Amino acid sequence: MDSSWHAHHSTQHTASSSYFNDSDNNVTMNDVVGRSSIQLIDKGGYFKDGELDNLIQEMNLEQYGTSYMIVAIIGPQSSGKSTLLNHLFGTHFVEMSAEQGRLQTTNGIWLGYNDAIRPCTLVMDIEGSDGEERGEDGTLFERQTALFALAVADVVLINIWCHDIGREKAANKSLYKIVFEQIKKLYKPRKITLIFVIRDQSKTPIEKLKQQLLTIIGKIWNSIRISGADYSRFFNVEVVALPNYDFLKKDFTTQVSKLKDNICDPNAPHLRERDNREILPASTLIQSLQEIWRGIQANKEINIPSHALSLATLKCNEILNDKLKELLQSEGWKKLEKTVEHRSVDALGRVLTSMINDCLSKYDKATIHFNDNVKTVKRQELQEQLLQHAKEHYTSSMGHARSKILREFKEALGILINDDGEGFVDTAWILWEYAHEKFDSMVTDATPKQAIWNSSALKNQLNYEMDDHFVELINSFLKS
Repeated sequence: MDSSWHAHHSTQHTASSSYFNDSDNNVTMNDVVGRSSIQLIDKGGYFKDGELDNLIQEMNLEQYGTSYMIVAIIGPQSSGKSTLLNHLFGTHFVEMSAEQGRLQTTNGIWLGYNDAIRPCTLVMDIEGSDGEERGEDGTLFERQTALFALAVADVVLINIWCHDIGREKAANKSLYKIVFEQIKKLYKPRKITLIFVIRDQSKTPIEKLKQQLLTIIGKIWNSIRISGADYSRFFNVEVVALPNYDFLKKDFTTQVSKLKDNICDPNAPHLRERDNREILPASTLIQSLQEIWRGIQANKEINIPSHALSLATLKCNEILNDKLKELLQSEGWKKLEKTVEHRSVDALGRVLTSMINDCLSKYDKATIHFNDNVKTVKRQELQEQLLQHAKEHYTSSMGHARSKILREFKEALGILINDDGEGFVDTAWILWEYAHEKFDSMVTDATPKQAIWNSSALKNQLNYEMDDHFVELINSFLKS
């Protein structure tokens, strides 16, 4: 891995020694971070497509098709979001160092992964809200990152402090409102799971906390309600509570393990109800995330279905061109091309059928996870282009076949007329029919199964040449 892979990690603070122990691993913190997380979007809003490409190649993400999940976390600054993700998914996001004060640790959006769990999970650690570093100008970035999370993630964790529940001026309330307001900017938003993670649970029972929190959420939603719909139309809402990490580590770890199992449970709503037609294959992830972020920065309505169709069309077209080029540059195709320049090819149709089917099969495999309608339309386009190229070989081969049949017809008539012309007309007619039957058979033999070609032009040309020779031969015979 080249040195540029690590270039952007130096701006973050040192991780807590409880999570990174260089003496145990014999590696530096940068090595650990570089191996499993990248800065996807920096604090200035710049999308780092090169780093994302490196990460995708490192984990060979394309192999998973649509069998991957994206989990994002949002919440107040210094509320333990990175710590939670690291314990949930085994990622290595840099955590806040208590010794250095409650400073901003995560700038922008960072992306990590865990490909050892199923489904393969991409994890987004999003810059905390209400940070002193951004001040009053941070609201726009908070809105943008919240919208990004809603647009791309299957699960959004909202990290909140237990002691903030019920407080009128708590930072969490403004965050809830930001999340709910951003859903308006999504055209036909897909349903995602919101998990409110209550940190440092007090003695108050979880059911009481949940009831109180859902009441607050309901009031905020009602103040910005979309088309009179309940929030359950857009979100599967869950509430969990975790004990203090520093003082109750064992209990914290146990609860986090349960939360991970729930998130990765195949029967969880975000996995059970997911519509694969709306999930773009991992091979398109760079373009997808980048285009969505650009739309957010431009303050455009984010139309995920339209975005998915547009990207599917683009990728299927790229695959179409790649597979066509691959065939036309193959040794088999080039060899066939040279052969038909000089002679007809026996069983040409079978050869072309096999080549076309092989190319279409490769296309089908490469587009398996894309929208059915898009890939079907592009498949038809590919087949039409394949048949256009195949017809060139067919036309050349049948040209040689026609010449051969005409030559044999002429030779047979020459022998027949030299035998004193007895029964010449009747026998010539038999030869004429035989030549056409043979030509029809060769046409069938040279036509690929996918083609519906009209061979009348080729047959008419043969007719003209045979009739012309027959008349010329008769006139020559009569003059002699």
